[in-house]
Amino acid sequence: MKLKNLQLKTSIAILALIFLSGCMMPYVSPAGDHYKSPHYLGGNVYEMKHYKSNSHDKKNNAVVIIDIIGADAMHLVKFDKNYYDTRTRKDYRITGSTKLLTLGGYRQVVFILEPGIYFISYAMQNKSGTHYYTTNNGITKNGEIIYGAFEVNAGEVVYIGDIKVSWGGSQMMTASYNLDEVKSHLSKYNEYSELVEHIKKGIFYKIGSRIVVDSKGVPKILM
Repeated sequence: MKLKNLQLKTSIAILALIFLSGCMMPYVSPAGDHYKSPHYLGGNVYEMKHYKSNSHDKKNNAVVIIDIIGADAMHLVKFDKNYYDTRTRKDYRITGSTKLLTLGGYRQVVFILEPGIYFISYAMQNKSGTHYYTTNNGITKNGEIIYGAFEVNAGEVVYIGDIKVSWGGSQMMTASYNLDEVKSHLSKYNEYSELVEHIKKGIFYKIGSRIVVDSKGVPKILM
């Protein structure tokens, strides 16, 4: 009887240990779906459209060059009437830095976007089995930016920058610029060479900036 009780207690202890170990494991999403975190606040996620010279209306849209470093994925949200409603708004997803990992370089991070103001709503990184992710909405109800934002107009070709994510830093996201490198790299490819002479450096609005709507209903960013 004592032996059976001991075996039972041992089994319970082992099961408890396994359960606790599982609770302490970092969250890892199923393969192919790693950009979705249990703490991601939005619902509708769409892949950012890559630029193709023969399939997009450049006059009515903007061409955007944006690279992210230190994150596997990042979401952008266009500021409109649904900007704060995570159930109905659209989050546009871009993947982490490919220019450092492949020979594709900056041509891998050239996208097409509708004109407007965009803010970063989410970022995540799975680093050596540890899952890092943002938990804020990216913007407050009064329009204050938490991570970063930028603005693009129709017909523009804008280099937003290389956005670096510093996990745990007081200023989580910062932008650096390699405009000459971007132009030099894209000029080597016929599909992108036509963009080179039009590329301009964009403005990355950091934490503390604010999006306000004027009396005509037009949004603008205040630094």
